[in-house]
Formats: sequence, structure tokens, C-alpha cells
Amino acid sequence: MTVKKKNEENDQVLDELRYAIISKGGSVTDDVLTEQDWKKITLRISSEMLKKIKTALTQRPGLTRNAWILEAIHEKINRDGKD
Repeated sequence: MTVKKKNEENDQVLDELRYAIISKGGSVTDDVLTEQDWKKITLRISSEMLKKIKTALTQRPGLTRNAWILEAIHEKINRDGKD
């Protein structure tokens, strides 16, 4: 078994991230999605856009690219008032 030195800086970043997520809050929805509710699609996206997404993801540790894209779509729909 390998023993690693505790990374205090990383722990602080994670603590700040947890606090930000908890502080952001959220709402409970009655719409619980099942596996059957999700649809897979093919998305064509430029290499440059993927690089920008990758850069944005460095600011959001633990967030997947798929979750980031879904969040961006949701924000756009809300901004346009089509939710």
C-alpha cells in the first residue's frame, strides 16, 4: 500500500467547492428522470470549442463534460425564456 502526503491546498479547494455548491442551493423537482427518459445524441463540435470547454472544466473540478454541456443548454433555454 502506498501512503501519500495529504495535499492541504487541494483539500482547501475542494472545501471551497463544496461550500459554493451548498450555498448555491437548488430546488427539488417532481420530475424524476429515469434511464428511459434520457436520449443519446451525436453532437458535432469544433476542436476549438472542445478546447474552450476543457478550459472551463478546469474551473469546475468533478463536473463532467456532458454535465457542463447540459448545464449550458439549460442556461440558454432559461435565458431565452423557453423553459
